Amino acid sequence: MLKNQALKLCIFLCMTGVSPEGIGGVFRPIRRTHNPCTDELWKTTT
Repeated sequence: MLKNQALKLCIFLCMTGVSPEGIGGVFRPIRRTHNPCTDELWKTTT
């Protein structure tokens, strides 16, 4: 369940253009060419 919530947060951050590394610090814009967050998302959805 905790992992599911983390994934939802990850998806939210991806959609808003914020990388997970920005949590608790400086928010960095996501480079759309390579994003580990969306890579994980594709793995879980496909």
